[in-house]
Amino acid sequence: NATDEIIHLRLGDVLDDEDRRKIPLANYLRDWVEWWPKTGLYYVPPLAAYTKLNIPKNITRVTLMGNPYYGVGENCSNSLAYVAAVKRALQRLHPRLDIAVRFPPPPGSQMRHTLGEAELADRDLHFVQSRAAVFVASRGGFSHLLADIALTAGHQVDWSVRSNGRVTNLTLATGHKENWKLRGHCKPANAGHAILLFAVSAVVAQPHFGL
Repeated sequence: NATDEIIHLRLGDVLDDEDRRKIPLANYLRDWVEWWPKTGLYYVPPLAAYTKLNIPKNITRVTLMGNPYYGVGENCSNSLAYVAAVKRALQRLHPRLDIAVRFPPPPGSQMRHTLGEAELADRDLHFVQSRAAVFVASRGGFSHLLADIALTAGHQVDWSVRSNGRVTNLTLATGHKENWKLRGHCKPANAGHAILLFAVSAVVAQPHFGL
């Protein structure tokens, strides 16, 4: 849709695993928080990364897309509060926009039972391919893969959130690896073909960097 912007949020374990949930949410909203001491990995952008977004005037709907259940199930209070904070900030700055939230089916639901992880990834890939006039990439390899799908479909990709403040070699290297797979090996005839070929490897490989 020419009037839709999709913002990918890295959620789940990076905010709600046993160690991360001990960190106050306010810390994540205020500044980059290192995922693990001395690793140089930063996955959760601060609120300022979203308030500085340059949203084109033709955009009327923004969808915040992410998986708060990843690696933590329904014990994801920080992730849900983070999404709510981002949504509030965008609504305050851009009252003209319709701002929606898109999560996968929750653990234990019938649809989640029916769909495997690869099928859930396929749904995300297809959603970006078919709906994102603008795709805003976040940190992690899966977000980079979604950005590649958007580019292949001829959409605009905004990298400003991903590169805001801190850029780590490992995060970028993971993205480059998946970028190489898509462009060097798949050579898809169209973005839909790439979706089918890449969904499983994107989810299974290196899970901490992948979603």
